[in-house]
Amino acid sequence: MKHHSTYAASKPDEPAIIMGGSGEVVTWREYNLRANRIAQYFRDIGLKEKDHIAILRENCAAYME
Repeated sequence: MKHHSTYAASKPDEPAIIMGGSGEVVTWREYNLRANRIAQYFRDIGLKEKDHIAILRENCAAYME
């Protein structure tokens, strides 16, 4: 499986996520930007490799990030 940044570079405007219930679409470009934003946040608060977090969210596109 390729890293999402590969898809963001090669097909930025194609859907990465399509939510079945709402039809909400997140493109590869949007997904890449959002995933990088949350990764940077985790680094900023001091998380390191092998640290753990727990996430509890409703079923939404943002959960995939």
